[in-house]
Amino acid sequence: MKYTVELQFKRFNLPTLREETLTMSLKEQSVGFRRMMETYFVTDDGWDQDNGHEITISDGKRRIDGKWWLYSVLRIPEVDK
Repeated sequence: MKYTVELQFKRFNLPTLREETLTMSLKEQSVGFRRMMETYFVTDDGWDQDNGHEITISDGKRRIDGKWWLYSVLRIPEVDK
């Protein structure tokens, strides 16, 4: 079975005094998938929150500055049509 994995990151934006959320969807076959799974030690049972660290995320057009922390991982099975 193939999966799409949604990684949700959070950070606190001090100038606006608000919590911000960023969601990233990756297919298991994508290049970024393996890198994110290794960075956060993600397994079928969760991830190693104690050894995680903040990351800076870039979308190729502009940099999304700040310290983003992994907040949740959701594995979504892909349905064959």
